[in-house]
Amino acid sequence: MSRIRRAIILAGGRGTRLLPLTRAVPKEMLPLGTKPILQHIVEELRTAGLEEIIIVSREGKSAIANHFAGENDIRILMKKGAKGPGHSVMFAREFLGDESFLVAFGDAPYRGARVNEFLLQLLNAHESLQASAVLAVARAPLNEIPLRAVVKPEGSLKPGVASPVADLVQKPGPSEAPSNWAVAGRYTFNPAVLDSLADIASRATGEILLVDAIKHMMAQGQRIYALPLGESQHRFDTGSLEGYLRAFRAYADESSHEDWPHCN
Repeated sequence: MSRIRRAIILAGGRGTRLLPLTRAVPKEMLPLGTKPILQHIVEELRTAGLEEIIIVSREGKSAIANHFAGENDIRILMKKGAKGPGHSVMFAREFLGDESFLVAFGDAPYRGARVNEFLLQLLNAHESLQASAVLAVARAPLNEIPLRAVVKPEGSLKPGVASPVADLVQKPGPSEAPSNWAVAGRYTFNPAVLDSLADIASRATGEILLVDAIKHMMAQGQRIYALPLGESQHRFDTGSLEGYLRAFRAYADESSHEDWPHCN
């Protein structure tokens, strides 16, 4: 299995949980410290050695294209409407070739000690295990379980170690959740996921979800793994006001005063 070279950032959401803040500014372009959210994610991917980054957004988000104009390793794709993350991945299919790739959610920046090394661990696990998919996961508080995709591991999960996944449940009730490990906005996939998404899309009446494609792959006997974030590593959900404010404070606290212009 060849080294993963390409990444897709999903940046097509409407940002409805952040209205009216996102009425004119895409949620992925809101500031964290001195950079927009999406810039932090792009830099994380570059640090891990990704050679080509495909940002899938939608019409009406020209600020994203304007911000990254002229960056040779970035390709911007604009689609109509928001039909779910699976549809956005399918939209980039012609640029992926017959290679494995990484998917990152555009509203899920990572922060913490040695967090850039985590993405390298994710890529290495995909390659060494010859996985169909590896899912980054993190412990989720009880109130977030009904909003997330939750994994059922085959055994116990240990930070830094990829372990097989027995099941994946989308937005379970707290009593139905198979664990408190939720998918954390980073995935690696082999090209088979594109066929699974196409099969799901042919029957879908609503959004096309990556969770459904992963379960489709599992039903075919393909190998899916989960890799937990470390205790000092954190995934922010900046798609909600509470999550964005939490991330904003964290980045502001860690920013040096020298990063800001001095006022006389």
